[in-house]
Amino acid sequence: MLSKDLIYAFRTLRKSPLFAITAIVTIALGIGTSTAIFSVTNTVLLHPLPYRAADRLVLACSDLRQRNVKDFPFSDADFLDLRNGAKSTFEDFAAVNTGRGPVPQADGTPEQVRFAGVSTNFFHVMGAPMAFGRAFEDADGLPQPPAPPAGAAPAGPPPPQLPVFAILSHGYFERRFGGNPSAIGQALPVPGGPSPIVVGVLSPGFELLFPPEANMEQFPDIWFAARIAYDTANRNNVQWRVIGRMKQGVTPARAERGRHHHRATASHQSRSSHCRPVHPARADEAASGQRSPARYSGAHGRRHLSAAHRLRQCGEPDAGARLVT
Repeated sequence: MLSKDLIYAFRTLRKSPLFAITAIVTIALGIGTSTAIFSVTNTVLLHPLPYRAADRLVLACSDLRQRNVKDFPFSDADFLDLRNGAKSTFEDFAAVNTGRGPVPQADGTPEQVRFAGVSTNFFHVMGAPMAFGRAFEDADGLPQPPAPPAGAAPAGPPPPQLPVFAILSHGYFERRFGGNPSAIGQALPVPGGPSPIVVGVLSPGFELLFPPEANMEQFPDIWFAARIAYDTANRNNVQWRVIGRMKQGVTPARAERGRHHHRATASHQSRSSHCRPVHPARADEAASGQRSPARYSGAHGRRHLSAAHRLRQCGEPDAGARLVT
C-alpha cells in the first residue's frame, strides 16, 4: 500500500512540476528554519553555562550615566571597592581582561596567542578545574612593591619585582608542550616583560562567554595572575570585566532588597550602588547564540543579558556597576 501511494505521489508531482518545486522548497525552508530555531534555543535557553552553579553568576559593568557611557570596565580601585563592599549577598567578585600578542614558539618563531589577565580568585569563582598543577593563589596576586617617590633620594637598591604566574589552556598546553606535564614550573618566554612561571593547566573546554559588545576573547591560551593594587589616583585607567557569584540561598527578592553601598572618588564623582532584579531580554544575543552570565547594571542603564539566565541589576546615581548572568 505504501509503495502504491509513493508511486501515485511521484506521478502527480511529475505532471505538475511547478507545484512539485513549490512543495519541495517549502518543506526544505520549514525544516531549515525549525533546525535553526532549535539550535539557537538549545544553545541559549536550554543548555546551561559551562560553569559551576552558573545561575549564581553575574557580570558587573559600570555606567557613567551623566556622560551616557554604558558597559564601562572597572579600574583596579573600583574593582576592589566593589569586591569589598558587596559581601552580604555575594561570595566574591573576580576580574578578567583579554587581548592578543606574540609569544615565541619552541623554535623561536613568534605565534599570535590569545591571553587573559585575571584576579587570582577567578578560577575559583568560575568553578574551573585544573588538569595539571594548581590554580592561582592569593600570594600570586600581591601588588608589586611601590616605587620610590619621584625625586626622592634612593634609600638603597630597589626591591625586587615579584614574579608573574601563568596558567595555560589545555589546547595551548597540547600545542606548545605536547601535553608534557613537565611544563609546570617552567618559565614561558614572552616579549617585553618578565617570563611568567607556569603553575597550572586548565581542564579542556573552559571558555569565556561574554556579550559580543564586551569584545572579549572566548578561548584565551595563556592566563596571567594580575597583581591588582588599590590605586585611587588612577580610577580612570579602566580595564577589568568583573564577574560576581551570589551566595548560596540568596533569592531574587533578597537581592532586590539588599543594598550594597560602596563609595569611590573618580573625577570628583561619588558612586554608590544597589541591586535589583531586571527582566531578561537581549534578542541579539539569542540570534548570535552567545551566552553570558547575568548582568549587574545601573538603574538607568540598558537592561540586557543572555536569554539563558535571569538578570540582576545594580544602579548608581552618577556612575553604576551592573551585573549580568
